Amino acid sequence: MNVPSLPVSSSEPVSTQGVIAAGAYVDGRRVANIAISEASSWRAKPGHVVWIGLHEPDMALLGAVQKQFDLHDLAIEDANNAHQRPKIEQYGEALFIVARTAQLIEGRIAFGETHIFVGEGYLVSVRHGASTSYTPVRERCESCPRALARGEDYILYAILDFIVDNYSPVLESIHEEVEGIEDDVLSKPISKAQIERLYMLRRDLLRLRTAIGPLVEVCRRLEHDELSMVRATMQPLFRDVTDHVRNIQERIDSIRGAGLRLRGEPAGRTGAGDGGLQEARLVARHHRDPDRACGHLRHELQAHAGAGLGVRLLRAARRDARVMRRTLLALPPRRMAVKRRAG
Repeated sequence: MNVPSLPVSSSEPVSTQGVIAAGAYVDGRRVANIAISEASSWRAKPGHVVWIGLHEPDMALLGAVQKQFDLHDLAIEDANNAHQRPKIEQYGEALFIVARTAQLIEGRIAFGETHIFVGEGYLVSVRHGASTSYTPVRERCESCPRALARGEDYILYAILDFIVDNYSPVLESIHEEVEGIEDDVLSKPISKAQIERLYMLRRDLLRLRTAIGPLVEVCRRLEHDELSMVRATMQPLFRDVTDHVRNIQERIDSIRGAGLRLRGEPAGRTGAGDGGLQEARLVARHHRDPDRACGHLRHELQAHAGAGLGVRLLRAARRDARVMRRTLLALPPRRMAVKRRAG
């Protein structure tokens, strides 16, 4: 399809600050590095795709890109103002997509956004805030011209897949920290600082889950809706991204459940008995090792029965009924005595 070139005024030069990369591609191979002012003419050539990457552009640069591709005013306004939820909007034959990005910075999850414009013969990505550069995406695509030759919707898939992939290092770092705290708590009473850190991580994980949740609907629409910019052959790839997002959600829930709901006393009031209670409750949530959880609970019940802690353990077990039920059902019959005691 030949796309008519739009008349663009060149009376006001546009700063290149904020332009990370801009190239024209034919059959999956880069044929030219282009200026923003040339984008429309390259896009109009048969078989050509223009791929532009921007990082925190000013309004003048966004305006220049808008003129080249006749982008909708509302989409440009959104791209200029971060703090958008993940979404997909259609303007004529073009799509505007928002996705949230995440990085772990100084122990906290920092969020950013990527706004993507997709139309016949072009894709423009706009990054704001905490986000990994998409240079690796471009390099990976360029290393496989046959895949890149699929066109704009393949580039869209590659960027979304990269965004979701980069949630994993954040979760892995948090998971390692949580496991470190769990191991520490098994050998000594939990400290106030550890409790505060666990709650902070839990809040960050909840924010991450909230931030990426709407991305499932974005990918679902790319997979199922009859969008002019997404060919049927690309829909299975967007299904993979949907599954990937859901997997990330499950991992978040697993980490939040594996110790992040720990309750405890401030360090100054935590004695050996309270430490045993906290340990038992923490291990009870350690679903991956039900035998270990059962053993710790039995030990605490037997060691402290009649001393007041046994009653507290029974109450804790009741509060954790759903967790313990799943744990105990996974045990052989000889261990079911604990279920009767905790019931």
